Amino acid sequence: MKPSLRTLVATGPESAGKTTIAEFMCTFLNAPLVPEYAVDWLMKRNGKYGYHDLERIAKVQINSEVDSLKQANKWLVCDTDITVLYIWSQFKYQKVCDFIQEQLDQLNVDNRLYLLCSPDIPWEAHPLREHPNDRKELFLLYKDLLDTKSLNYQILSGIFRNRTKQAIEFLRPYR
Repeated sequence: MKPSLRTLVATGPESAGKTTIAEFMCTFLNAPLVPEYAVDWLMKRNGKYGYHDLERIAKVQINSEVDSLKQANKWLVCDTDITVLYIWSQFKYQKVCDFIQEQLDQLNVDNRLYLLCSPDIPWEAHPLREHPNDRKELFLLYKDLLDTKSLNYQILSGIFRNRTKQAIEFLRPYR
C-alpha cells in the first residue's frame, strides 16, 4: 500500500445512508469506490443466505478492496467493509467465523477512517433489508465496535447536506 494512501469507509446499519455518502465522498475525493458486494450477491440469490455465506461475501469484498487499492492515488472509498460483515454475523447468528474475525483484527487503524451513518433518516424499504426496527440497536453495536477497535470515525447525522459537511470537516486534517 502507498504510504500516504487512506481508506475511507462508510459503515452503519441498514438504510442509514452508507451508499449515498460513499458515492458522494468518492466524487469529492476523486477516489475509486469499492461497492458493497453483498447487495449483488444477495440479489442473485433472491436474498437467501446462511451463516457460511458471510465468509464468502467477506472474501470477495476484501479482494475488491485490495484490487481497488492499486488504482487509488491518495484515497480509496468503501461502501461498507469487514465491520459490516462482523456486526451482521454477530447480530443475526450470534457468532462470527474465524476469517471475518481475523480480518477485523488485522485492520490498519493508521490508514483507515470511518463514517458511521446514524439511522436518523427515514427507513427505505428494500427486498434485501431485514431490520427496520433494529437500526438504533445496530448503530450502537457499530459505535461500540469502532470504539473497542480504536478506529478513527465520525458519526454522520441529519439530512444529506449536514452529513456531507460533517464528513468533509472530519477529513480536513487528513487532506
